[in-house]
This record gives sequence, structure tokens and C-alpha cells, in this order.
Amino acid sequence: MNNIFFESICIKNKLPLHVELHQERMDQTYKRFFNSNPNFQLKNLIDLSKIWDNDFWKCRIIYDQDVIKIEYEKYQIKHPKKIKLVESPEFQYDVKYHDRSIFNSLLNDYKAYDEIIICKNDLLTDTSYSNLAFFDGRDWFTPKQYLLNGVKRKYLLQQEIIHETDISINNLQFFQKISFLNAMRGLSASYEFEFSRKDHSILIQ
Repeated sequence: MNNIFFESICIKNKLPLHVELHQERMDQTYKRFFNSNPNFQLKNLIDLSKIWDNDFWKCRIIYDQDVIKIEYEKYQIKHPKKIKLVESPEFQYDVKYHDRSIFNSLLNDYKAYDEIIICKNDLLTDTSYSNLAFFDGRDWFTPKQYLLNGVKRKYLLQQEIIHETDISINNLQFFQKISFLNAMRGLSASYEFEFSRKDHSILIQ
């Protein structure tokens, strides 16, 4: 992959959310790939004049050693209905690469499904666009094994709203609801589901 990365920042009521966590992740990426500190701060790049109402907006900042592009768009939440669990032990996406062809390739392989969940040795990690959380009737849990430590996941763990645990194909039956976590969405959008062992898929109710 090319060393081009991005951060997607949620803006609600014209207020950018969790910018400090996005900055922290960008700083770590920058040091890892460019061996220095970035010469820009995300909070200074967001132009709220581009936002004309109080709905959810996505500010997408694409960068390498410099800022390449800043995009703004209204956010439309996805409601997947059928999700394929895909075993891929070698799959890696631990930084927010702008190139998402590895996900697109898998999605193309499973066009009968709305989304995929990458599994490693039967342990669930992430979807192509989000971390995961599962509700057991009392508490919310997120997979201990993940691909990318997302901003919303990190925030909810810090607040002790969700908890880490291993979530496998074998214990999915103990959970009642699923939620998809990323900068743009949280636990307020959750879904009852059934797990089909026949084709290793999650069916949203």
C-alpha cells in the first residue's frame, strides 16, 4: 500500500467530536511511517463554514507527509442486513490507509452479503468499515482482537461503556444485539441478530 492515510472526523451540531483521539492516532501513524511529528493539527484544518446544518457530517482528511485533501459530506448511516464472517488469519489493517482495496476485494468476493466481518482463527475482529460491539442482555463487549483500534471503540473503552473480550463463532449465541462502531456511529444504532452456522453469517432482525 502507498503511505497515504486518512482520518474521518464526525461533526454534530457543528461540533467536531473526539478530535484529540484522531490527532493521537495520526501522530502515531506519522511517527511510524515518517519518523517525525506532523506539521499540522487536525483541529486547525476543520472549516466549519462548510457545514450548513446541525446534522451528522463527515470531515475526511487525507494526508501523507502533508495534507492532500479535505472533504466534507453529510453522513448516511448504513443498516446492513446480512453479514458474512470471513476467515482470514493473515489480514492486516492496523493503520487507516487511504487504499482500501484489500477490503473491496473481499466485499466483491461476497456480493450476496451487505458486509463482512474478518475472523482470525474463529475470533471476530472488525467489519470493512467499523469495529464491533455485542450486547449480552446486560453489558456491551467488543472483540479483544481487532484490526484497527478505532476512535469510538477507544473512547467507549476509556469510559468503561464497553469491555474487551474474545468473541468467537462459538460464543455468538450468547449475545442478543450487535452494533457497528466508528467515528460516525456508536451504540445508539444497535440490532438484534441471529447467527447462521450453515453459511457463517449474521442476519440482522
